[in-house]
Amino acid sequence: MRITGFGVIDHHAHQLIYVGSGCVRTSEGSLPSRLKLIMNNLREIILRYRPEQVAIEQVFFNVNPKSTLLLGQARGAAICAAVLDDLEVAEYTALQIKQAVVGNGHSHTAKSGTGNGDTAIEPGEQTRCGCGGCFGLCDMPCT
Repeated sequence: MRITGFGVIDHHAHQLIYVGSGCVRTSEGSLPSRLKLIMNNLREIILRYRPEQVAIEQVFFNVNPKSTLLLGQARGAAICAAVLDDLEVAEYTALQIKQAVVGNGHSHTAKSGTGNGDTAIEPGEQTRCGCGGCFGLCDMPCT
């Protein structure tokens, strides 16, 4: 829950266009203050990029139940940020999101095409990080 990644894409004429990505970072404060920080920062991101809809990664249960619960609470803050701005929220697995965006759910690098007529995004020169905001196009650590 210390790092919440986000990514923004646009869809034009069967092409996905990279718009931006990044991370929302929280400190070691109380859980409510960290959830508030996530929600407020995501609301600012929503205001900046004006998305038409939001996709959120589905939670899978981990070996550590505490981590799973914290992730679920961070997702709740993200969902609240979206619905407060009347945005539609869809939930997908990480693999589904990566396959839709880069065309290969197990690849660590972007491809030039998805094989279904759409063109995969090119991440450009933006800073990439391991938080998922880069749509899984890299394995770089968050900085």
